[in-house]
Amino acid sequence: MGGFAIAVVSDAGDGKQWAEPAVGYILLPKKLSEVGLAAGDWSGEEFDEAMETASEVIRRVRAGDFWPPSDPVEDELAALCMDEALDRMERIKLSQVDRERFV
Repeated sequence: MGGFAIAVVSDAGDGKQWAEPAVGYILLPKKLSEVGLAAGDWSGEEFDEAMETASEVIRRVRAGDFWPPSDPVEDELAALCMDEALDRMERIKLSQVDRERFV
């Protein structure tokens, strides 16, 4: 693994114990007995490629490069929320004028 490695330390009272670095995520289910690590079995080469891709994504986000643009997502509630109404903000303000009388 090129860039960096993550080490796991355990201190069970008998001193620090170092484990082999692992990449994965922590499982946090409702049952405490099911908490654990879901580690991936990627090779060092695969991990390096993933880190390069992640770095490229970060660079593009910071640069505001979101190309190619995606198609607009259909929103079933757009009409109800008046997303397309030209006077949407005016209507929202009017709907809140007397709101304090009922609070």
